Amino acid sequence: MADSVVDIDPDGDVVLVCGSADKTKRLRVSSKVLSLASPVFKTMLGPDFKEGKRLSKHGSLNLPLPDDDGEDMTIICNILHFRHSKLPRQLDTIKLQDISVLADKYSCTMALGPIVEHWVEELRKDCSDAVRVILICASFRLHLPLMFGELGREHILRYNGKCTLVGDRPEQEVLQKLFDAMNVEALNARGKIAKFVDTMMVMHCDTDSTHGSNCPRALDYVVGFLRTLRRAELWPMHTTSDHTLESLLSKMRSVNWQQVELSTRTCGHSSWTDTCFCSSGMSSTNPTLNGIFTSRADKIVKEIPELCLGCALEGATWKKADCDHPQGSSSPFGI
Repeated sequence: MADSVVDIDPDGDVVLVCGSADKTKRLRVSSKVLSLASPVFKTMLGPDFKEGKRLSKHGSLNLPLPDDDGEDMTIICNILHFRHSKLPRQLDTIKLQDISVLADKYSCTMALGPIVEHWVEELRKDCSDAVRVILICASFRLHLPLMFGELGREHILRYNGKCTLVGDRPEQEVLQKLFDAMNVEALNARGKIAKFVDTMMVMHCDTDSTHGSNCPRALDYVVGFLRTLRRAELWPMHTTSDHTLESLLSKMRSVNWQQVELSTRTCGHSSWTDTCFCSSGMSSTNPTLNGIFTSRADKIVKEIPELCLGCALEGATWKKADCDHPQGSSSPFGI
């Protein structure tokens, strides 16, 4: 019934009337708890606002919140009043998003920290690109530095394309700026991979410019190298556009060239000269090729800048050089 009250705190002095018409939900809560957890409620229930004056005069208050969903407010109030046994073990993505918006509205994110971080952690497991975008936005609103940083990096590595947010909330402008920057970094990293592969092709395939064309093993070497890149799906480069950055980096680390046929065949020349391909160390089995590609993949990943929630909240796109914001799990000390 619309008139029934959910006793979050049976001794509470405030009844939150959430929603309107047939979707109204009434929650009995403690004004002290709300004021401690939320500066917005503290101001609203304080001596300078009519709601606070009414509460002070009568000792109780019905507080209409027509724009707030009753189920979302119930979850938040259960956390604030330490009724953790009433909380779901998991939330769906949309519900988490709605709670993050409501928590941001009332500035009570710090009080929700460890609980909502658990929900984000559960939802990020094998999540889709679309869900990850929602989780990044929710982590931003809920002030979850660890989730924000890790999910942002996963977005750079796994999201293939430009992400455009929908909506007109105040934080959307900042978040869109961050997603645009992440897209640029992903493109930069892909460009570094393409440049590296091109450089390696020139080094390993343009044998005529350094050793002449008189060595048949040079041709075998070139064909073998191109086949290696093709097997790793790193060549031709235009075929890599559908792969994520993470996939391309994995393919770089998979490069493994066994030049058995080159090590057993002979050049046919009675003696090697400086112009013969056989005089080059490139003609022998190249066990270091995997190491070269893996090392470059690691370098490209390391060059991707880090996201920092604290720096982002201060207006920076990436983690500042002098950043001292906490980067770990949500803690009662805030960010």
